[in-house]
Amino acid sequence: MKIKIIVWTLVILFTLSYSLSKVWDIKETTNQIVIIPITGTITTELTSSLMQQKETSSTAILNYLDLAQRNPNIKGVLLEINSPGGTVVASKEIADKVKQMNKPVVSYIREIGTSGAYWIASSSNVIVADPLSITGSIGVIGSYLEFSQLLEKYGVTYQRLVSGSYKDTGSPFK
Repeated sequence: MKIKIIVWTLVILFTLSYSLSKVWDIKETTNQIVIIPITGTITTELTSSLMQQKETSSTAILNYLDLAQRNPNIKGVLLEINSPGGTVVASKEIADKVKQMNKPVVSYIREIGTSGAYWIASSSNVIVADPLSITGSIGVIGSYLEFSQLLEKYGVTYQRLVSGSYKDTGSPFK
């Protein structure tokens, strides 16, 4: 059992150090732009997954943004986004931090920047996205079936609860 714990600890430390070396590679020069990738699902902490899905930890991104904020050689931040979004808390934490930055922050949406990822991008000073990128889709839709009458005879009605006028477009219950 102890060997398993040691091996997993070493794997996690290696993965973390490798990830950090890929993300935060700053040389001591002036007028730098730091690139911070936001890929995969945005969560507060990384989780281990057998499927090896990409994730971004809000804790790590907040640390990178703090380092960029404090480093006088860094003149701006580029968020390289390729994410469908993630948890509300993690996305909000990053979006709030981006708003507080006193350096320019540009969000570059590669293939996808939706939901929480677009929330983060919308907090930056500028958003750049390819016309073919999938962007937007912030909001929540909620609906339910009401069986007090089923169709006219049996009373099935549709109760509309949306955050935008087109959020339930295509719903089979309208």
